[in-house]
Amino acid sequence: MKIPQFWARGTAEDIDRSGKKISFSCWRSSHESEQDARQRAVDAARRVLVRLQDGEKPDRYLYGQQPLREEKLRELRNTNGGVTAIITRNSYGCEVLNAAVALFIDIDIPKSSLYQNIVYFLTKRINQQTLSPRKRAETTIRARLDHFVGSHSNWGLRVYRTFGGMRCLATHALFEPSSSDTQHILEILGSDPLYNRLCRWQDSFRARLTPKPWRCGHYANVIHYPWEDANQQLTFEDWHQQYITASQNFATCHLLGTIGNEVIHPELEEIVTFHDRETKCLQSIQLA
Repeated sequence: MKIPQFWARGTAEDIDRSGKKISFSCWRSSHESEQDARQRAVDAARRVLVRLQDGEKPDRYLYGQQPLREEKLRELRNTNGGVTAIITRNSYGCEVLNAAVALFIDIDIPKSSLYQNIVYFLTKRINQQTLSPRKRAETTIRARLDHFVGSHSNWGLRVYRTFGGMRCLATHALFEPSSSDTQHILEILGSDPLYNRLCRWQDSFRARLTPKPWRCGHYANVIHYPWEDANQQLTFEDWHQQYITASQNFATCHLLGTIGNEVIHPELEEIVTFHDRETKCLQSIQLA
């Protein structure tokens, strides 16, 4: 898993051709030390300044191509001491499970259009059995999952409903996030392409554990890790306490059931237990 421990910001300065002072700052990470992260950041900033001097624009990194700047909160380890998952906090304040070998699948359901809603409303008046656009989408996704598992007899999928779609967790075996076979499976099952790309580049699967703040009547965190001074840390801690209060009666997903093999691989048991407890997926409370 490409989840660095250390982050630092570096700044490079130079004089342009007109004699004007210019500077550029960026963040970089390191698995070794904060000093190494800062040196990497300074080096990267210098490279950007050179490109700016040559009239080029800095590269805009694709989603996930650089490590995500997230605080590491804790680790889950197997009986041999190996790290099976790392819990981080994302940019807007939610806790995220980053799993080494537990295949999470993220399937989005697009919001229904005004036209679809009008057609549903009118049809519903004639036939009470008419499914809403979201229910039809869920039915289609579930049929795809059933067909896939039905043609792979050893497979077991725990299926969850999320606020914006569905989440699956393969529990019968271990998977490599960046392998071509895994990426092919994600594509077949309709997993979000951006999520698939992130899994490949970060070499880990991801599952959000806590609700999105704005769905709980709160607001997104704006103080990004790492904090640069004590005031930023105090501001974040104040936000975090409010977030805990606002989100306590919301679930991140609801368990719909298991398709296929119900035997959970021994190395995934703790992941399943931890995920289900933290997401409150067995509680009958509102999704966020």
